[in-house]
Amino acid sequence: MLILVVVASYLSIKYLVAILPANHYEDRGVYTFLPYQMLSVQVQNTRASGRDRRMNPTKTAYMVYLPGHQRERLSMERAGSHP
Repeated sequence: MLILVVVASYLSIKYLVAILPANHYEDRGVYTFLPYQMLSVQVQNTRASGRDRRMNPTKTAYMVYLPGHQRERLSMERAGSHP
């Protein structure tokens, strides 16, 4: 057991020393994505079960179109479900 503790401590310290401090990282800025179209679509609520599925059979998914990308469709789900 003591050997396991010593090995785990050695590996932990080894990996912690390898982490660079925050001032060594380069700031690459912030990317802004502006959609040119956004559509809402009703899809079946497959994650719910039992009463939740009966009360909320569908949920709203959003199709977001971004300019200049090969794969222009991304989908985001809204937190709430709609019957």
